[in-house]
Amino acid sequence: MATTASTSKSFASARQSVIIRPRTAEQQGFIYHNFSDLKNLVKFVGSKPSIDEEGNLWFRKQMIPDNSVILRNSYGQVTDVLSFDKAEEQYTVVLDSEFKPEHANKVEKKEPSVKGGNGGGMTRNDLKDALTKAKIDFKSGLTKDQLQVLYNEKVSKK
Repeated sequence: MATTASTSKSFASARQSVIIRPRTAEQQGFIYHNFSDLKNLVKFVGSKPSIDEEGNLWFRKQMIPDNSVILRNSYGQVTDVLSFDKAEEQYTVVLDSEFKPEHANKVEKKEPSVKGGNGGGMTRNDLKDALTKAKIDFKSGLTKDQLQVLYNEKVSKK
């Protein structure tokens, strides 16, 4: 199939047949070759792995084989483990360097969920029950916050 490639920058000026590439944010990854990379891998991920009885390295449910590319989130969780071949299919190396202290993950703490939140200890179901008891019509798909606003406007003022 012989086609001439065009490097159009806009859809408005492109021809009918296009090859497109998704716009995604660049993501930092870690190349894990073997056990000697473990110290830096722990710093990169921001949490500690476990090792099973067969000597396999695990971050939660993600096994880390030798010669793989590791992706993680800011909460210290491994989000993806790719073989070099799979990584080549999905990503392009934009920049590489030796692992440095600034590459370590500064783990963000997840906000603990507060039961009831600003609703005075009322759950979503409590709010729905209170609105129903007060004979106030509402849509069943409303979020807890939306129900709280409705409750504050209609029930609290009575």
